[in-house]
Amino acid sequence: MFGFVCQNCGKGTKVGEPVHLFLLWNGETVEKLTGPYDGNGAVLDANKKTVAWKVGQGRVDALEASSYSQNGIAAFHINCYRGILPEYQSKRDPDQKS
Repeated sequence: MFGFVCQNCGKGTKVGEPVHLFLLWNGETVEKLTGPYDGNGAVLDANKKTVAWKVGQGRVDALEASSYSQNGIAAFHINCYRGILPEYQSKRDPDQKS
């Protein structure tokens, strides 16, 4: 499991916390997931099952592995998000490594 650092408050995203996850490609949002964080880079639905990214996990993994900071996942706690689309990926939370 792993978490991201919220781009507003600077605290880690914990499993079960409500979050907004933005998938970025060249600084543009290509997809957004909202819900309780699943601990693996996605969110959970009402039945506590992981919601799959529509672009496919391979694409998400490739964007996350990119050295370009405008590719990857940007994370915000629900209460921290202020409505401005992110342009840069979030850092991984060093306190949540599996």
